Amino acid sequence: MKYTDSGGSKHITGPKMENPLDFKTGFLADPEDSDVQTLAWLYKKQKEVAAKMKMQRGPVSTEPLFTDAPAEHDSAIEQWVRNNVNTAYHPMGTCKMAPLEDRGVVDGTLSVYGVKGLKIADMSIAPENVSGNTMSTALLIGEKAADIFISELALKNA
Repeated sequence: MKYTDSGGSKHITGPKMENPLDFKTGFLADPEDSDVQTLAWLYKKQKEVAAKMKMQRGPVSTEPLFTDAPAEHDSAIEQWVRNNVNTAYHPMGTCKMAPLEDRGVVDGTLSVYGVKGLKIADMSIAPENVSGNTMSTALLIGEKAADIFISELALKNA
């Protein structure tokens, strides 16, 4: 499985809740265009595979996907990808667990760097996208958080 090379950002713009959030998805923003090229290659490959299937009886839709150039033309496919791609990933990693020098927000005890008494225990601490369903990862984060809280609050034998 290939993860995207593109990345977005989310930043606060002021101290008040009313201040707008600076949020950029970063879809298909990698400078090498490797994400667009990968998706265009996948489109052509799936079309090639589907054409060889016994059940193949022609296109599913009579509407052409590409009107400005032939369907096999890379630039037309890449433009379609740019206009239509979205994400299947669950948003996560906005407060990744990593050392501060690696742009981490949370340490190994779920504490937010520079903010006394604040911990984060949800999927936002995942440093990268998860290759499977996120539920099991979220449960593990919750269990680890419970262990940390029990230890830090000395609740083991309370």
